Amino acid sequence: VAAGFLVIWLFERISHLNDMQKLLRHNRIMFKRLWVVVAPYYNIAVPKVIWSTFQIVCTVPVSLYIYFPSPLKEMMDVAWISQVDAAEMLGIPCTFAEYNGFIQRSYISGLMPLLIGIICWLIYAVRVNLVSLNKEDEVFGQHMHFTMIFIFCVVPPMTRLLATGLVCDSETIPGISFLVASPAVDCDSDMYNAFLPFAIIMFLAYFSTPLLCLGILFAKHDRIVMNDEVSLELRHVLRYDPTLKPYRFLIKNYKRATWWHDIYDMYRRILLVCIIPTFFSAPVSSKASIGCVLSLLTIMISTNLKPYELEVINSLSEMCQYLIFFTYFVAVLILADFEDGLNQTGGRWSLLGSVLALALTALCLISLR
Repeated sequence: VAAGFLVIWLFERISHLNDMQKLLRHNRIMFKRLWVVVAPYYNIAVPKVIWSTFQIVCTVPVSLYIYFPSPLKEMMDVAWISQVDAAEMLGIPCTFAEYNGFIQRSYISGLMPLLIGIICWLIYAVRVNLVSLNKEDEVFGQHMHFTMIFIFCVVPPMTRLLATGLVCDSETIPGISFLVASPAVDCDSDMYNAFLPFAIIMFLAYFSTPLLCLGILFAKHDRIVMNDEVSLELRHVLRYDPTLKPYRFLIKNYKRATWWHDIYDMYRRILLVCIIPTFFSAPVSSKASIGCVLSLLTIMISTNLKPYELEVINSLSEMCQYLIFFTYFVAVLILADFEDGLNQTGGRWSLLGSVLALALTALCLISLR
């Protein structure tokens, strides 16, 4: 609806001004004025921290096969958009019945980010031949910036999705091997045997992508940690150093010594949403306990490193990691049946679910201060 009103407003402006260039120039000035007002309250580290947190938290009930009490469950359902599942976001399983199976959805969701990346760099190949030489670095920077954002958001959930396609259970039912993520899939079938090489290759590709980013940043290591006379702050080095601007999404807002922190964060998410839930053949209660221990470990790392330049972002990061620990701890309680009447699942709001929902709401409000 908002997009529709925006299109109508643009057409009205075009008919009124009768000049597209004048329209664009007018809107550019308007957005610049708006940015002057918003900029003091904007920091890219805030949405990155929130995104990483919800990408972990919303997978806990799915990975541990538990139901969180309402209204927390409904909030987790909304936060599931952070999983960036192309098949679900496009509604393909609901629209096309033949793509409703786990394997078909994995093909679509696994290939879609790769397709978007190819399209991005094909557009770059076209644009770079249309601009002057002094604009080539700017065009490269724009496409690399988009690629880094895309990798940061997509790699952990895609790794999780493809990892779930690798785990079969042959012990529960003697003589039958089925896919844990989708028991209807027979692991001895020709369809699964054809899918398995794809899942392994794509899993390894997504899993190694953060290492590729680390290699790119390490090649620029001397420029990142250099203390020049212009400024001692990393964000100012980005402003004056054109070689670092394409990679600013991964290193901006961090201290010089912790320029690698986004790579660590991606593997932290992969560990919590993929490796522990999928490849550890332990009871779900043990997995929840391991999640608690790992959450405490990441809290200690964050508290000691304080990787961000701004102390308020460090505080927000620590608060979010406490929230992850709290989520795993609640999962332990639910699996242990310790909370008794606090957890009602009949569509009613429970005390436990309401407290957790309020905690998530408070987190969002604090992050906007």
